[in-house]
Amino acid sequence: MFKNPSQSDLENQLKDIDEELSSHPFSNTRVEEANSLVESMKGKDKEEIDRILKDRDLPGLEELGKVTATGTYSWWKLHRSRAKILKKLEHI
Repeated sequence: MFKNPSQSDLENQLKDIDEELSSHPFSNTRVEEANSLVESMKGKDKEEIDRILKDRDLPGLEELGKVTATGTYSWWKLHRSRAKILKKLEHI
């Protein structure tokens, strides 16, 4: 009735998901760098953080908020799918 996917099918799916993750906005080096900078400046004034981000030609706080709001669900879904495939591959 239902056919279990082969190891090569699962590996191909995993490869596709990994490619999607690498092209996801959360994987963008500028976004990663901006998030790291924001994290390191916790407790500082938002205007100061935003100014430093712009001085370094990084996405500002508003843009980071938009990226986070629009990308969180897809990032989570890709990682969830990846975990499921890895679990299936363990049992082959």
